[in-house]
Parts: sequence; structure tokens; C-alpha cells
Amino acid sequence: MSPTVPPQVFALDRLTKVLHAACGEVGLDANGAELLRLTANAVFRLRTAHVVVRISAPRSQLAQVCRTVQVARWLGQIGFPAVRLHGEQEQPIVLGDYLATFWDYLPPGGAQPSLGALALLLRQLHPLTPPFPLPRWDPIADARQLLARGKGLAKADRAFLECWCDELEAELVLMTPALPAGVIHGDAWQGNLLMRCGTPVLCDLDQVSVGPREWDLVPTIVNALRFGYPPGPVRRFLQVYGFDVTLWPGFSVLRRARELVMLAGVAPVLSSSPLIAREFARRIDGLKNGRDERWIPYR
Repeated sequence: MSPTVPPQVFALDRLTKVLHAACGEVGLDANGAELLRLTANAVFRLRTAHVVVRISAPRSQLAQVCRTVQVARWLGQIGFPAVRLHGEQEQPIVLGDYLATFWDYLPPGGAQPSLGALALLLRQLHPLTPPFPLPRWDPIADARQLLARGKGLAKADRAFLECWCDELEAELVLMTPALPAGVIHGDAWQGNLLMRCGTPVLCDLDQVSVGPREWDLVPTIVNALRFGYPPGPVRRFLQVYGFDVTLWPGFSVLRRARELVMLAGVAPVLSSSPLIAREFARRIDGLKNGRDERWIPYR
């Protein structure tokens, strides 16, 4: 985290003030907004409009947030099933160390889109060629940046995760993908699926990049292993996509890289979310002591 950003950057009172200021910039009413999620970003739903506001910090993420906006506009132009930005105004809105983007709200309704739907969307996404350069996939660099923003991260836990970064960085260099590199979502799991007019769409486009397609298959497997999800839908997911990543020799490396990202992703909010901090500590303790145990989803 930038030294100019206070440790409590994701405290709810600060975020609420930023939300009201950002909405005031574009003529929206933030009164009564509902906090939907608070991890690496804060996500609010406005009650007075069908709009979701995502707030990121620090300002050093400006290039990444601008790229997310660029990716979203491109996918909208080609008709790809993904979330859409709200309005035509320039985004993001910059407010001190905070960045705000505005998205069309897609209300939950009916069943969660299936893992098979996720596999079909990934098959559509992976061969695409954007008209602008995308960054190269680098989950270790992303993890290091998130850990650097973790002011609530204990010294021993930081050292453990930084060591894990070093080990995985060396292993990823030696990894030989089985599939051709291409556009990847970067955080492809069932929770990043929404429904729009009965059609599944991808959301959370922050990690779209160019990299190994295998990476987009790994989160579904890791979730099943760590959270105890039933194997049937996972097998269906792999069948629909057409590649069983678990049989590929590089799977174990990508599994550990995904678990690292899942841990690093909440580092910025550890000091402001006791529930997340408690589950994070339990996960770290299990890894340090060699326990291959179930994880509980962050709340």
C-alpha cells in the first residue's frame, strides 16, 4: 500500500464517504446503498438506481482499473456475455486515493449459473483477440502487490507468504502449458458468474490478461478441494471445456498459485474485517503445519 494511504483505507465509514462523493460526481444517489462485498475491492449496490459501484484503493491501481474499464467496453462492443459499465461518463472517478467505477446491476434470480455455463464462456473468451495489448499473466506479481498493501498482516505470515511467492515464481518459469496461451479471465470461478435476461455473463474483469488457459480451469478445482464441493459438477465443467487440467503435470503448481492468490487477495482488508482475518489466520496456520483441511468461504 502506498505510504500515503492510511491503514484503515477499507474501513466502512471511509468507504461510505467515498461512495457518496463518487455518486455525487455522476449525479447518482448513494443514500441507503448496500455493501455487497468487501475484499480487495468494496462493492456497493445503489437502492435508487440499478447500479453497482466498485471502490478500489490505492490510487497506484489506476492503470489496472483503467484497463478493466477498457476490457469491459471492448467486450460490450463485440457482444460478449459480460457485465456492462453504467453510463457513458469517463471512468474511473478518482477521489484522492480511491477509484470508483459504475456498473449495471444484475439482480440475483433463480439458480446460480452452472459450472457448465462457466466452461462455455471460457471457451468463447480464450480464442478472442483484443484490439489493444493486455498484460501478461503474472499471479505472483499480483500476490506481492496485495501483500504489500496488507497493513494488518502479521510479520510471520508475511514472511511465510513471501517465501511461497519465491518458490512458486521459480516453479512457474519451468512450467510447460499443454494449451496455447490466449486471453484469460484470470479469476474464473462460479462466483464470478451472473445472469442477464436469462443468460450467464462473466463479471469481475480485473485480471483479464494473456496467459495459460489452464489457469482459468484451476479455480473450480481448487474450490471443490478446499471447500468440499461435490465432484459431479466439476467433472461436467472439465468435460464441457474439453480438457482435464487435473491430469496435466503442471496442475499442482497452479493449484498452489491459486491458493496463494486466495490468501493474498484479502491482505488489504485484514485490519478492517475481523471475520476475514480470523479465517485467513486459520488457513495460514493449517498451511504452516501441513494440514490439508477444508477452508471456509470468506464472509
